[in-house]
Amino acid sequence: MDQYLINMKKRYFLAIIFLFGSCSSWKNILIAEGNYNTAVQNAVHDFLNTSIHSKEGNVFSVDVESVNNDIIRITILNDQDKLVPTPENRKGTNKPYFPTNYIEQEEKLFYWYDSTAVISDELIWILSRYNHIDSINVNEIVEIRGVFDDSKKAVEYYFCKNNLLKYKKNVTRIGRGNYEPPKIKCKP
Repeated sequence: MDQYLINMKKRYFLAIIFLFGSCSSWKNILIAEGNYNTAVQNAVHDFLNTSIHSKEGNVFSVDVESVNNDIIRITILNDQDKLVPTPENRKGTNKPYFPTNYIEQEEKLFYWYDSTAVISDELIWILSRYNHIDSINVNEIVEIRGVFDDSKKAVEYYFCKNNLLKYKKNVTRIGRGNYEPPKIKCKP
């Protein structure tokens, strides 16, 4: 009986070491300094490695917003609704609320609006590859719109702008901005 308990303790100890080793390896990828796109990259890494909601689909919309001078909010939501092109936007343009950037990782697509990027052939191609765009006009007219289901759970990340390694996350069904964000001490 004593040998059995010793073996169980060893296995338990090894499982804990493996768990912490696994966590630290993906956390080493996170970047401390950067812009909104760096915060999105960090959120995507955390989401894929810690959230059960990452298993809910393969296409996710990402919303990026400055909460105040210290905090960036990144919201990741499973988005199964196809984006629908209309004549209002063209490749090469940048309009708020239409995705212009993306990350593809672990066979999952994350897309968001980036004020420094434009709608590109590459973006249209990746949306088509994931069967996430309804159609593309042959005259290169593309608008990207989505329908958002407020009943779906989203994962919200709150990053300190001065150190993107300091963050908190929240799983919610409440629309963004309808509650107080978590407190984070961002000042050095």
